[in-house]
Amino acid sequence: MVGLKSLLRWLRHEGGFAPVRDVPRPRPVKTSLSATVFTGDAGPWVEYLTASRADRYDPTLQIDITVDPAAEAVQFRGANDTSAVLARHLQTAWQTLYKRLRRKPVVHRSLQQAVFANASNHGGPLALRLSRSLPCDASREVPLSTSARPAAVHLVVRESLVQQVIENLAQAGKHLPAEEHLGWCWPLLHRVVSQLSFPNVPRDRFVEKIDVTFTACLVTLHALYDGKRQQQLLPNAAGRVFETSVARRDGLAVEELYERHEYFRLLRELAFLLDERACTQRAAFARVLVREYLDESYLRLSLAGVMPEVEASMDRMPFHWDRHSITTPYPRLGRYGILDEDDLSAWKKVESRFRDMGFVLLRQLGIGQFGRVYEALNRYNPHIPRHVAVKIDRIVRGKKKEAIQSAEATMGIGEALATAPHVIRIFDAGKLKGKRYTYHILQLVDGETLDHLVGVSGIEHSSMLPPRHGQRSTKEVQQDYLKSVKASSQEIWRRKRMARPFLEPLNLAQMLDVLTSILLWLEEIHQLNYAVNDLKNGNLMVSRRGQLKGIDLDAYSPITSPTDRMTDFFFLAVSLVLFLLNVARPQDQPLRGCTGLLQSPAALRDAVTHAWSFGDVAAASAGRVTTEEVLDLMLELIDRSRDHAFANDPALFTRDIDRLILLKRRIFATEIVLD
Repeated sequence: MVGLKSLLRWLRHEGGFAPVRDVPRPRPVKTSLSATVFTGDAGPWVEYLTASRADRYDPTLQIDITVDPAAEAVQFRGANDTSAVLARHLQTAWQTLYKRLRRKPVVHRSLQQAVFANASNHGGPLALRLSRSLPCDASREVPLSTSARPAAVHLVVRESLVQQVIENLAQAGKHLPAEEHLGWCWPLLHRVVSQLSFPNVPRDRFVEKIDVTFTACLVTLHALYDGKRQQQLLPNAAGRVFETSVARRDGLAVEELYERHEYFRLLRELAFLLDERACTQRAAFARVLVREYLDESYLRLSLAGVMPEVEASMDRMPFHWDRHSITTPYPRLGRYGILDEDDLSAWKKVESRFRDMGFVLLRQLGIGQFGRVYEALNRYNPHIPRHVAVKIDRIVRGKKKEAIQSAEATMGIGEALATAPHVIRIFDAGKLKGKRYTYHILQLVDGETLDHLVGVSGIEHSSMLPPRHGQRSTKEVQQDYLKSVKASSQEIWRRKRMARPFLEPLNLAQMLDVLTSILLWLEEIHQLNYAVNDLKNGNLMVSRRGQLKGIDLDAYSPITSPTDRMTDFFFLAVSLVLFLLNVARPQDQPLRGCTGLLQSPAALRDAVTHAWSFGDVAAASAGRVTTEEVLDLMLELIDRSRDHAFANDPALFTRDIDRLILLKRRIFATEIVLD
């Protein structure tokens, strides 16, 4: 029988991994792979995903996992003596966990739903495999058939993680108390539980990742902690061992974990979930905190690789932070996003007041019709990120300022939309002391607006104020829409801002990734019973890690009738046409407008077909999808946006998004890898 020390010798003989340390972040690589992941950088992921499964997995270690919903049992069985050692430890740790959670009805029910009610875990054993090259600690890897249906499922764990667990167990010795054994196994077991919580084919990977991470955090809190005192978590025996394990791996003192380790900071923020009533009553708020944690690591491989670098003149200020103060250089023209005298004057009017509030301005990020946006360093508030965006009423020398939305309205909208993962977060709002200027403290999205990336800035409609409320006729909605479109010339200033396009025209996979993100963003806002009212490429931002966010909430308003959705879909039709006509346009070719195209389906089809630069879809998909199928769906999305079909039938909009997601999988997906 192989024991712990034999397994450890085998792992060391095979190489293993060095401890995880911070390293400089490399430039994302260009790729058509549209996977969304939440660990690390693009280079290792592209290398891993383009390798064959034979090269990814170590053939020596394999554990079959059987999930039995009827018996509420998970069985780990090693395929050989080497695998059996690890399987026994996982089995014992799982049984300790499940026994503990049975005493906590709400948490127990959450784990049941995540693992046993998950249909993706039924239908045969799941294979737990070992990989030396996996860029994250664990993944769920699902090969797809030619019809985009899932086949065999592998849960893959990184070799360094297994080595750490085995080393710790070997050092701890035999006859461990059950809770201590659970703590030493937890770095591996909670990753396995997380991967068992994923569906094989998620509709929106970000949404599913939020749900999975929420459940994993809930289970972790109730498995490893007995309570809290003054927001400090009180670990049980398993928790103390787990904290020791992580601190040892990352080279930290245990007492530093809750300040310097992002995962433990999240657990501390979620400490209220130790009260089981809060697991239900405050679950939505908990998911918002999880979403903020995941926002920092979100990486969409296909889009990150074509995002432009930051211009030197837009780099943030260097800063020095000591115990009592933060020092920065003086603002000056041509640096830190300050492009003209108006920018410099506006900065000087507000900089000291924000510093008094605990926010140090580092650069101007951009300017909208109603507000300027800065990046700021958060000095004091532990409940919001270290770097935030600050939006303030637009200040123009010699002119009356234009006002962004009031603080009260902004906070109301921000609270209502906090659960929408594709919408920027609002943390605070108010008026500057001694000034009439309204400010908003927002989530920082380091990237560019979609209009700049595609090259259509300055030709979209002007920014709108919220529309008239109450019952409106279709004719009145159309009149409001046309009035806004005619005012597009007012946004000539957009063309003057410092911004860069995608590094190259998007390919088909990248175009479909952006399009899907736009539709999912609008769907989730409407499902929360809000309308955008100002939908355009200029109010959508793509981060440098490839995540799309709606960024300007000034015109959002509650939906009171189907007509309140019509303006959104009118604007969506225009935005989609501009996007499709220009997204693959080389920068040296003239901009393509959409004047007259929405009134003539034949002219629109001719224009989109003429602009098609994505090659033969049948060849790219091995005959599974034709170019005509893609064009037909694109044009249907535009037509149904324009003719009120989506506004009157939101379920139709959802079905067409699902059609687009399935179409994308049929073209490109050979497997789905979930991190």
